[in-house]
Amino acid sequence: MHAAPDLDRHRLRGFDSQMTEVDDTAARIDALNVLIDQERALIDYYETRQAGADATAAAAITGVLALAALTATAAKAVKHVDRTVAVGVVGALVVVCVIALGVRTVAGLRRSDTELLTVGSPEFNAALAKLRASGTDASDAVRARQIALEVSRARAVDAHRGARSKMRWAAAASGALGLAVAASAFFALTLT
Repeated sequence: MHAAPDLDRHRLRGFDSQMTEVDDTAARIDALNVLIDQERALIDYYETRQAGADATAAAAITGVLALAALTATAAKAVKHVDRTVAVGVVGALVVVCVIALGVRTVAGLRRSDTELLTVGSPEFNAALAKLRASGTDASDAVRARQIALEVSRARAVDAHRGARSKMRWAAAASGALGLAVAASAFFALTLT
């Protein structure tokens, strides 16, 4: 007696049939592609956070510079102001401006918690070198994707570190804005 033929030709591969080597390779490639896509999504997310931190820092710097200009203009325009107080406040605002601009510059150049000026971590640079050394031979698609996953993971870690660093520096620039507001408010109180 023969077994009844399998009439369901739409079963999922790998669950009800024996997988061949080609099927196994395709499944591994698909899994690696999913992981690479997830790492790329993380990179996009962290780079968006970096852009947000950059925008926050730029807004804070603009506020500091605007307050410094307004305070300096008011110090010149008002005749009954104590010049010592005016010079002290404007001098403090100049120092705050220089600090805020320095913070902004460092935030733009820094992508790591451990190094001041860096483009990529040693892990990223090593994975990228391995990827470039592998050449264009597509005979081992699984290995190529494994290396690409290493590069993507290292880049995602770098993007995370960069976002964290830029967010800290943006907070420092915002702190400089707070100091500028306090100095300007102090100056405004001396005018009354």
